[in-house]
This record gives sequence, structure tokens and C-alpha cells, in this order.
Amino acid sequence: MLAGLLVIGTFLTVFVLILFGGWIMSAVDDLKAILTRIDVATTNIAADLSAIKAKIGTGMSDVDVAEVQAGLEAAAAKLESLDAENPEGQA
Repeated sequence: MLAGLLVIGTFLTVFVLILFGGWIMSAVDDLKAILTRIDVATTNIAADLSAIKAKIGTGMSDVDVAEVQAGLEAAAAKLESLDAENPEGQA
């Protein structure tokens, strides 16, 4: 009888570990997917800012200046909106 209880206990322990391990792996995959989304978004933001920076130069017309300023204002607004979603000191 004791041997039977030990076998059942061992089986249940292994079963729970397998379930828990699967849950952890699922959580890790979810985190990796979120990190990938963040990487894509920050890469796109960097490309947007690089494109705006490339337009800046000496001898810019008023139209050129207004276009660059509008692009910078839009980028700043997006970043400020993102920042507002997670105020300082909050995780």
C-alpha cells in the first residue's frame, strides 16, 4: 500500500511539474512576443526620426522648416502619449 501511495505521489508530482513547466514556457513565449513588438516599434520610431533628421540642412525654405517641425511635433506627441501610459515610478 505504501509503495502504491509513493507511485501515485510521484506521478502527481511529475504531472504538476509538467503542467507548471508548460505554463512557464507559455508565459516566456508571451514575453518574447511583446519584446519583439517593442523592438519593431522602437526601430520604426528610430527610422522616422532619422528620416526627419535627414531633411534638416542649411538653406532650408520656410516650407521645409514647417515640414520638419510638423514631423518632429508628431513624433514628440506619440512619444509623450506613450510616456503618459506609464507615469514615473510605476512599473
